Amino acid sequence: MLNVLTKDESGIGFVLIRSLQPVSGLATMRTRRATDTDRLLCNGPGKLTQALEIEAANHKRSIYEILIDRNLSTDPLYQARPRIGISTGTDSLWRYTLV
Repeated sequence: MLNVLTKDESGIGFVLIRSLQPVSGLATMRTRRATDTDRLLCNGPGKLTQALEIEAANHKRSIYEILIDRNLSTDPLYQARPRIGISTGTDSLWRYTLV
């Protein structure tokens, strides 16, 4: 699974990233996951970590360090959007998209 430790002035929390919709690196992910079906690349915690090649060696590392090490970003930008596929809590902006 992919958990990201967060901390702000109110304390510590975790964000569990269960899935994502990849927009780049698809060929590499297809190889890692041994599938040609894009919707199956990252549609669950185990599949996500396999597709992104997140391993135990990444434990306790900063998500920004990992992104920079892989030359993915120096300062990722994201948008918060409404959650999808739910009937309650749709006003919570808990779906994040890198832009």
